[in-house]
This record gives sequence, structure tokens and C-alpha cells, in this order.
Amino acid sequence: MKRNPLQAGFTLGFIGGGQLARMSALQAFRFGMNVAVYATSSAVEPVENLTPTRFRGGLNDVDNLTEFANACDVITLENEFVDADVLTEVTQRSGTPIFPSPHSFALIGDKLTEKRTFQSSGIPVTPFKEIKSTDDLIDFGNEYGWPFVLKSSKGGYDGYGNTTATDLGKAMAGFDRLGGNSGQQIIAEAFVPFTMELAVMVARNKTGIQVYPCVESIQKNHICK
Repeated sequence: MKRNPLQAGFTLGFIGGGQLARMSALQAFRFGMNVAVYATSSAVEPVENLTPTRFRGGLNDVDNLTEFANACDVITLENEFVDADVLTEVTQRSGTPIFPSPHSFALIGDKLTEKRTFQSSGIPVTPFKEIKSTDDLIDFGNEYGWPFVLKSSKGGYDGYGNTTATDLGKAMAGFDRLGGNSGQQIIAEAFVPFTMELAVMVARNKTGIQVYPCVESIQKNHICK
């Protein structure tokens, strides 16, 4: 299959500058790519030390994101914190492609939507429910038992944005701490018999599909070690 060579000065942009972007950038450099980063933290993010092409702004700042996009040939995401409608507008303004596409990202951009997408595709998921009130907490505990897990639908990752609800009091406190009383979308997930977590990475582009070996991830305190 014919592969198109990269043009000189080809720039890959990362929205988010954390460890995943840094590891990806190191591989991009091996293939002769330039790397640009759109950082959203006030601190220096890991990938910023690798490239002089740095932008900084909020995840909903369409003007700044568009300026960043104009400096890139293609953009990818380091995390799922940005909103799909923002990505759509940035693509329309700049013409720079974003992968995953805003359409695809809209199907997985938060935990509730992601689970509904999987469920509608026939993929088994842990029993879940959007939680909006104390009654929802009580109903979920009665149906699936205690304890269960509460999660921020958007913005939580790597052990953050989660809490274990062992009784109604802790469930109510966790709901408040995660922002449920301030408009944050919260979901509950039932506990399931757990043996191990396995992960398979699949990458796809116009030249084909690459499936990487299955690995076991080791968790400690909700964080992958």
C-alpha cells in the first residue's frame, strides 16, 4: 500500500500537554514530525519541555484553540476534557483535521455518553445510572447493592473524580464533593466481580489498522501503577 511521506515542517498538535502527550511526542520526533502543544494548566506541562511551539489557554477558548490549530497540520487529543462542539467549531474555523474527529469524540467524550454508546452497540458495560438526586442514590443502592462507585461523568481520570459509596451518607457526601449539587453530571456504577483489567490499544488511519498486544494493567487506589 502506498504511503504518503510527511512534508518538511509537518506539525502534530496536542490539545493537552501531559505524560501521554510527552510519550507520543517522543515517538513523533523519531518520524521527523514537529510537535505543538496547547497547554491548559498554569504549570509547565510535561510535553512543553520538548517543543518551542507552545500555546496556552482554556479548553473552551475557541479563538486561542483556532490560533493553535492554524499552526498545526493535524491535531490529536491528550485527554477528553474538551467538548466536542468546541472541536467542531475549531475545525470549521481553521480547516485543520482533528483525530478522533469531533463526531467520533461526541460519542465518547464523557463517561455517561460513552457507556450509552457502548450499550447501544451491544457491548456489555457495568450497570450504571445518571444520578441527579438523593432518591437516585437510594434507588441505585437498592437495585444493585452497596457499595457502588460514583464518578464525575466529565473531567475525572486516573483515580480522580471517583468515590466509593458504602452507605447513603457517604454517597450523599461523595455526590456533593464531586460537584453533583453544583451542576456536574454524576454517574453511579455497580460493583462487579473483578479478576483483572486487560487493555488493548488499536490505532487506525487511512493506511490501515494496527492492533497492539494485550496487556494487564495493575491498579492501586484507583490509579494505574
